[in-house]
Amino acid sequence: MRNLGMMAVLAAAAAVLVPAGSCCGAGQTPHVSAMPAAVFGAGTAGRTSGKDETVEQLQGEWFEVSGRMTLVFEGDTLTASYGWTEDYTDTWKFRIVDRGYRTEIESVEEGSFGILSPLTIRQDGSLEGYPMVMDGPSETYRFVREDQLEKEREITDYSDEDAPKEIRSDEIEYFSLTYTAAPGRDYGVRFGSDSGSWNFSVEPDGDGYVWSVRGMGNSYIIFDDRGEAGEEMRRALAGLIRDLDIPALNGYHKANNVDVPGYSLYVEYASGEDLTILAEGNAADTCVFDLAALMDFAAELCGDPEVSEY
Repeated sequence: MRNLGMMAVLAAAAAVLVPAGSCCGAGQTPHVSAMPAAVFGAGTAGRTSGKDETVEQLQGEWFEVSGRMTLVFEGDTLTASYGWTEDYTDTWKFRIVDRGYRTEIESVEEGSFGILSPLTIRQDGSLEGYPMVMDGPSETYRFVREDQLEKEREITDYSDEDAPKEIRSDEIEYFSLTYTAAPGRDYGVRFGSDSGSWNFSVEPDGDGYVWSVRGMGNSYIIFDDRGEAGEEMRRALAGLIRDLDIPALNGYHKANNVDVPGYSLYVEYASGEDLTILAEGNAADTCVFDLAALMDFAAELCGDPEVSEY
């Protein structure tokens, strides 16, 4: 049976990491609120002076934490430069709109700023939007002042040091390994694509268990295979986890505010023991366990296929 208590803890952690009102979707990167609250003219419907104060506080440069875009507010205009360069820029007239429960910055002409959604002024003083691209990845753009970038990019350790560092059971009831690959960031996985979101799982199915391996692009399936997960297979997977000394990392959880998908490993055992490892943002630039070895195990289940993105 699934460990509902642990799943509730993970869900609560996700709720803390993902800001309310952000564009939510599969694979979205969690964000950690790290900045002190800033005073903006929020809640100023019908009060011109309050909105003027907000416009004044917006003036100057704002930097997207992941390095994808820079915003410059000058008077009542907003200029966006992409990729930390001025090779491609757009400029719009903007206005402040009080939605009652949040304050937004929108283009006077269209609402959105080209492919960038209207911006929400967050309670911590940051600005947040998302790319409006059909079939594109679910992403969040978080903008702060230049002197706040270092703080935003600091990796914070949320690890549970009290989590057991030894697993005695060798009977897996649920297993899920998830990661997002990118060129130069594939964790040494030798099969599959060097991009896309990948999941290798084992879960109950009727009176037995099934394994599945799936790779997903932005709007298409890269790879999908599944089969019966018998007792021998599940014990072999538990043995591999033990041989790789992965339980010693139980409770590991690190993240920063850079919007880069990470990896997670969650295992439940018949004994009631569980194993949880999570990394997001730049904390996931390298993997703390041998992810490639686990995917080698998955490759053997799939008949060691050669998979390429199409």
